Amino acid sequence: MIAAIAAPLTAAVVAAAIFFALARSEQQRAVRLIGWSWAAYAARLAAEGLLVAWPGIAWLRYAVQAASVASALLMLAGALALAGRRARWQTFLAAGVAATVLFVLFDRARFSQFVVLVPSFGLQGVCRIVAGAVWLQTSQSTRSYRLLPGVGLIIWGVHAFDYPLRWVLPAWFGYAGYLLSSVLAVVVAFGLVIGYTAELRARLAASEARYRSLFQDSASVMLLIDPSDGSIKDANTAAERFYGSPRERLTSMRITDINTLSPDEVKEEMERARTLKKNHFDFRHRLASGEVRDVEVYSGPVPGPGGEQWLYSIVHDVTGAVETQRALEESERRYRTIFEASAQPMLLVSADGARVVDANAAAERFYGSPRERLRAMTIADLSADDPLDAVLEEVRKTVEERQQVGRYRHKTASGDARDVEVYATPLVFEGETLLFTIVVDVTDRVRAERELERYRAGLESEVEERTAQLEEAYEQLARANEAKDDFLRSMSHELRTPLNSVIGFSRLLEQELPGPLNDEQKVQVRMIRDAGMHLLSLVDDVLDLSRIEDGRVSVDLAEVDLGALARDAAAAVRPLADEKGLTLEVRARTGAVCRADPQLVRQIVWNLLSNAIKYTEHGSVRVAVDCDGAKARLSVADTGPGMTPEQVERAFEAFTRFRPPGDSPGTGLGLAISKRLAELLGGRITVESTPGEGSTFTLELPCAT
Repeated sequence: MIAAIAAPLTAAVVAAAIFFALARSEQQRAVRLIGWSWAAYAARLAAEGLLVAWPGIAWLRYAVQAASVASALLMLAGALALAGRRARWQTFLAAGVAATVLFVLFDRARFSQFVVLVPSFGLQGVCRIVAGAVWLQTSQSTRSYRLLPGVGLIIWGVHAFDYPLRWVLPAWFGYAGYLLSSVLAVVVAFGLVIGYTAELRARLAASEARYRSLFQDSASVMLLIDPSDGSIKDANTAAERFYGSPRERLTSMRITDINTLSPDEVKEEMERARTLKKNHFDFRHRLASGEVRDVEVYSGPVPGPGGEQWLYSIVHDVTGAVETQRALEESERRYRTIFEASAQPMLLVSADGARVVDANAAAERFYGSPRERLRAMTIADLSADDPLDAVLEEVRKTVEERQQVGRYRHKTASGDARDVEVYATPLVFEGETLLFTIVVDVTDRVRAERELERYRAGLESEVEERTAQLEEAYEQLARANEAKDDFLRSMSHELRTPLNSVIGFSRLLEQELPGPLNDEQKVQVRMIRDAGMHLLSLVDDVLDLSRIEDGRVSVDLAEVDLGALARDAAAAVRPLADEKGLTLEVRARTGAVCRADPQLVRQIVWNLLSNAIKYTEHGSVRVAVDCDGAKARLSVADTGPGMTPEQVERAFEAFTRFRPPGDSPGTGLGLAISKRLAELLGGRITVESTPGEGSTFTLELPCAT
């Protein structure tokens, strides 16, 4: 009895520890409730072990039942919380107290044990059945990881209703039922841990998708650049449209392939952006068509996925604005001829006192004042912000530096303040120093730049926040994966121990060593043995599938004679074919040698042959081995019922079987495992099938060349 308690007690303690660790990292009430459920179940098993040692202590019986009820209620509460449904804690407390009080009252009134246990085990059964149904309905993990804990909880709940019968039926029934309950507890603990880690992966994928949408859907051209070598790490859809190249081509280029500066100059500018010495740049970028465009680039450092530092760059096409500036520089050489005809506001300003000496027609229209009135004003009169002293200082600097470009706010005759860029160049006219000044209205542009700056600041903050969330989620997933791996390593032996106990004790009962059995009891014992064998096969297959998916299967490559291996495998399964009256043929071409892991290839061939014999009732199973110099092929053809096109598509899915569970033994994992092993070896498995005629599965592996 103590041995039967040890395995589920270990599983419960490990499951409680894992879920408590996940609850601390995720701060989720549902995960904490499930952890407390397994802690309560572990307490129940510990009390039960003490009760075996000291059966005369009555309060231990009460503790066992109270912990059992608490475990079932907490499991139900955790499942409901995972589904987003929160039940009132008073309801759960009342149900648990009521079941425990009824147990104590009935026990003290010396009712029969059957009557005493009914309220407790009835409540436990209902809670586990409902928890299993909620898990099946709401879990976002894959089908196999959703079914294992969900179905396990439902079976465990149903089993609770027959537990009181151990007091009215023979002793073997109680012992077998206790063993089955232990197995179910281990399987459910194993399934819940695996299933919840699968949900963590799904949430991580969703978070990454939201970040990608924020980057890809932006209307601004955006690039992610590695400053260490200038490689373009990512580009959004707007960048594809602007540069005329698909994302795959852009991410294979370096920024020096686009920027017209020399590689050394580009490297210097990236270093300024990386160290935050400069975040605004004016470049010329080359498009896929060969056209060169002037661009403004806002760039700053952001963390990369591996912890390295990248540059997040927002690119704006300012070719029009730059061309305007070049036109203004050209007009400086011809200002005498174009001053009056220019559509751009222009002023001639005296260096002495900043007086307006002259203004063109465009300036009259812009400022809303006639030329005579403008000539009576100073630049300070036009400025919306700067006093005369500040204006005179700007004039002095312009004369000294021979040119000045600045952004100011000028007011018009109507009182409106406009953002302007002023291009001023000193010249000497009739002995007087004048400033040839071009005024450009950039009110709309400044408004757009301010909006862009707010957007960029918000975007950088969002990227930093999303990156931090992704890193945190990745660390959580890594911890969960590590916990799962530790769980699988520590429990692989413990998972098989109770199953082997069930199988061993059922065989002892079948041999009638404890005592004679009637016919019905023999049937029930055989059912227990078969169920144990099936569960053992299921656990082995699920563990194999988990190891393959986690990349924990080692591959030892060697030259494998596929023909000899096929003959050995056929000899091993020939008794199964003879038992069903099937013809088993092997045709192997000499020299069909592949480079693979012999043990893994043998497992694949065994699965294919076993499936063919299992599903073929009459006719033959034919094995053919061939090699064309590049690929070695082993095909297994049967004359079974065949499969429809829909069944062929689902043939390699885990837990997929096309016959009722009672028709043929199996877990539905053989083909799924075989397909993954073949891909691990650099090969593949294909299937051709015709309903009513049979199926042909072909294993294809690289030849040893």
